[in-house]
Amino acid sequence: MRHLGPALGLGLVLTAGTALAQHSAHSSSAHGPGRDPPATQGFKAAHGAMMRAMAVPYTGDPDVDFRLQMIPHHQGAIAMAQVALVHATDPWTRQLAEAVIVEQQREIAEMEAWLTRRGVAVPAGGAPQHVLTADSFRSQSAEAGTRAEMRGQSWAPGAGIR
Repeated sequence: MRHLGPALGLGLVLTAGTALAQHSAHSSSAHGPGRDPPATQGFKAAHGAMMRAMAVPYTGDPDVDFRLQMIPHHQGAIAMAQVALVHATDPWTRQLAEAVIVEQQREIAEMEAWLTRRGVAVPAGGAPQHVLTADSFRSQSAEAGTRAEMRGQSWAPGAGIR
């Protein structure tokens, strides 16, 4: 009986590995061997840029360091949300992506203002990249969800905030 644990664990690992290999083969076969679909390429590029931008020296001040790391992290979230706006077809994904962009821009502006007030150099690239327009998620058609959801009270289908 005590040998059952390792055997069961090995079985789970092999099953997970097989499923991952099948998923990997399926995803690459539609786009050629080793080629990611355009959305995946965009997400990978955004992630790589974010990781490079986060490679800044630490100051030793946790308040400053937190903001200096979070600004490029938020910029990465904006870049990934922009990829979703280009490629996603689900209205909830598009609404969430746009909400992420707007909120991350607001938080970046707050962090940059805080750093500026303390005389800390603000990293480049935090300028607003997205503005709500008549075509934004708040003006989606009825097929995008309930009125409460369209007013932005909830971005997830069926998970309305009450």
